[in-house]
Amino acid sequence: MADYHFQPDACIDQRSGNDNGEPRDGLPCFTHISTALQRGYSNLLIRCGCYHEKILVDRDHVTFWGEGADITTIVHGDAHGTLDDQGVPLGSGGSATVTISGYGFTAYGISFENSFDYPGEQRRQAINGIHQSGLQAVALRTTAGSDRALFDQCRFQGYQDTLFLDAGRHYLRTCTIGGTIDFIFGAGTAVFEHCCIVSREVGQPPIEGCITAPSTKSSVKDGFVFLHCTLEKETPSVPDSSVFLGRPWHPGGDTQAWPAAVFSHCKMGAHIKTEGWTSMHSRTKDGIEAVWQPWQARFFEYDSRGPGQGPSSLSRVLLTPAQAATHTCDLALEPWIAAEDPRLQRPSA
Repeated sequence: MADYHFQPDACIDQRSGNDNGEPRDGLPCFTHISTALQRGYSNLLIRCGCYHEKILVDRDHVTFWGEGADITTIVHGDAHGTLDDQGVPLGSGGSATVTISGYGFTAYGISFENSFDYPGEQRRQAINGIHQSGLQAVALRTTAGSDRALFDQCRFQGYQDTLFLDAGRHYLRTCTIGGTIDFIFGAGTAVFEHCCIVSREVGQPPIEGCITAPSTKSSVKDGFVFLHCTLEKETPSVPDSSVFLGRPWHPGGDTQAWPAAVFSHCKMGAHIKTEGWTSMHSRTKDGIEAVWQPWQARFFEYDSRGPGQGPSSLSRVLLTPAQAATHTCDLALEPWIAAEDPRLQRPSA
């Protein structure tokens, strides 16, 4: 992370053999991330390892600094249908491996994963003729109180509903996000710059994939902005023309939502469907149903490249250069700009 000097106040190392904060290399050391947070530490150096924890970050300016997304992992396996202690399903939000509700969260070199067996459960329900439900399983969620969250060289791995960015502003730089259905979703504003968006295989029966499901409020200019990203498939067996760029999410039939997503200067693999975007169903608490079409949302592209690019159409709106210039990192995240936050300094060319 260029020009950002990290000073840890605690070390997390599952190999240390203690969870009581005994000093190691000059730092209090713990085997669990949650323990360090409960003890009041905020700048955590997380050594390589697989940390099986469900974590809530509910205070400001917390940093998780890993040794690389390939070797430092936080993982848990809850899903929408997982029951809590009272026998009530957790729901999508409650399934999150890590939940951020504090201001100014930073993560570097960490993998956030949800290990719920989506392919197995999806096949089981299909074989038994069960209507598919309860399969959403979130790796990371931001919620009320979160804002200015930065993720650098991180990985988010799941299947359905992997990354739930539901509050505040987010900047994701050189990250990898993997999933199948609606795996980047929520009402927050997020800029994805030089990220890799990976559509995963789920086996049989095959399903249509969908990358985004924004629920951006009408009062917010930008939802999800993808800049210079690569859209690829996890394995060659993911069919060509099988994945939508996104669909408009109106949680509970929310009429104040005006979903927004822009893909600019992105390379799109052959798995992206020619029509680009698709519709989404909603139901209010009163049972009123609606179908929201992509042209009712703010779904745009500019300078798409690769076999997944498509022609301009009612559902696939291509911006002019002048229009694309209004959807930049600085404009989407204003007034959170590099001049006031050293974490946002971009690497030198």
